[in-house]
Amino acid sequence: MQIKINDFMGCQTADIVVSHIALLGGRNAQGKSSACRAIAYALAGQPVPAGLNKSAAGALIRTGAAKGGVELKTDDGVVSIAYPKAILASDGMAPRASVWAAGLKTIAELPDKERVETIRSLISATPTQEDFTQACHEAGIDEKFIAPLWTLITKEGWEAAHKKGQDKGREIKAQWEYASGEKYGEKKAETWLPHNWSAGIEHTSKDSLEAIVTGARADLETQIAQTAVDEERVAQLTALVEQIPALADALGEKRAAEENAETANQTAAKELQALPRGVQKQAVACPHCAGSLFVEGGKVSKAEGLLTQEQITAQADAHAKMTTKVAGLREVAEACRKETAAAHMAHQSAVKAQAELERMPKGGNAQNWRKN
Repeated sequence: MQIKINDFMGCQTADIVVSHIALLGGRNAQGKSSACRAIAYALAGQPVPAGLNKSAAGALIRTGAAKGGVELKTDDGVVSIAYPKAILASDGMAPRASVWAAGLKTIAELPDKERVETIRSLISATPTQEDFTQACHEAGIDEKFIAPLWTLITKEGWEAAHKKGQDKGREIKAQWEYASGEKYGEKKAETWLPHNWSAGIEHTSKDSLEAIVTGARADLETQIAQTAVDEERVAQLTALVEQIPALADALGEKRAAEENAETANQTAAKELQALPRGVQKQAVACPHCAGSLFVEGGKVSKAEGLLTQEQITAQADAHAKMTTKVAGLREVAEACRKETAAAHMAHQSAVKAQAELERMPKGGNAQNWRKN
């Protein structure tokens, strides 16, 4: 492949013939990095780096020159870029390379989620149904849940299925807290037992437990037949039932507030991550001209845009303020989650009151209950 470069960034001119592997060498500030960038842009079909508009492509021309360009030519085709208009042209089977192979984009610089998806795609790591089934078996998941879970993942994708799992987990935790009257904890839930739990009952056979329940039910029916309905209890239950619409609305509002608080917290966290920390880049002296240089990732550039002490202080203050804001929003989100759990418990209490009220005798005594 023949490579020709003219007046591109720090490279005045280059005429290179590459067979398979080429080693590009030279003194500092001779245009090695510029030549590599020009070749990468041409191979990737990307006339300008990401974030730079074509209208500003003139900034890629070597200082003092009016135009510049790069051309890559093989026996099968040719590709070229002409500056300052950043015109990309090709003919035949022009040499090509992805932005990854050309070095214009690196996986290490991607956001976490995009990096995971990219690597998963490149190495074909998306789990198959067999992989998923085996992992579920190893995790001790009941066989009856595996097929429905895979159907959900196939239909809605891994991320959406994970989100639904998180939502369901929160709902189950709220139910557990309502039933136990205690704050949920994973380790606590593994060993928690109800008040007045009978030691050894977990080892009792199903038939024995059913016999106990049958006997208890018979005793209960006998007591019901002998006792009139407690009017005060009916009044209490009726009052709770009347609150169901308001409690449902309140629960919806709490859930919306929780979602908004979580979104605000995540947004602020991203803003915090994007803020500079108010740290000055370390410059080194050029061995030729004694000027200041930045050396980053093996790349050398002129040390321009050094921060003043005021700028460093301002960036550090902004970062500290945003850190405080994120901490506050995290506390708000946690408070909203607690309020949602409390609203859910209140709504469930009213719903249970309605069910209990519906089971009560309609004529004011147990005999009417039994007849109806």
